[in-house]
Amino acid sequence: METARTSLKQVIAGIWILAGIVILAGVFWVSNPLAYTLGEAVGSLTATGMMIQLYRSLETEMDLPRKQAVNHARIMSILRSFLELAVLAGSMFIPQWLLPFTVFTGMLGRKFAALSVSWFEKLKERR
Repeated sequence: METARTSLKQVIAGIWILAGIVILAGVFWVSNPLAYTLGEAVGSLTATGMMIQLYRSLETEMDLPRKQAVNHARIMSILRSFLELAVLAGSMFIPQWLLPFTVFTGMLGRKFAALSVSWFEKLKERR
């Protein structure tokens, strides 16, 4: 689990690095920079929360029997998906405060950060 904890920290750092890049790349090009920035922050917070919840789920599932672990993983996956959809749908009702596009890109940062961690690990192995 120590490897998983290290990976979790790297993915969370990657989420926020990507959030910073997205904010700096676009904040000067939009008509509402506050909504742009807040949307990215909310999306990144959601992605961070989802990664922490995934890590805790995996810790729990390692102690469960196989069938219970599979059921727990399914339920937690559905819960994470529902929460992400709820955050995204909620942002659509308040676009003056949160741009749905940047909420989505913030949540998508979880995927890119996870991919970048494995890419950086391969890069380290080459050296």
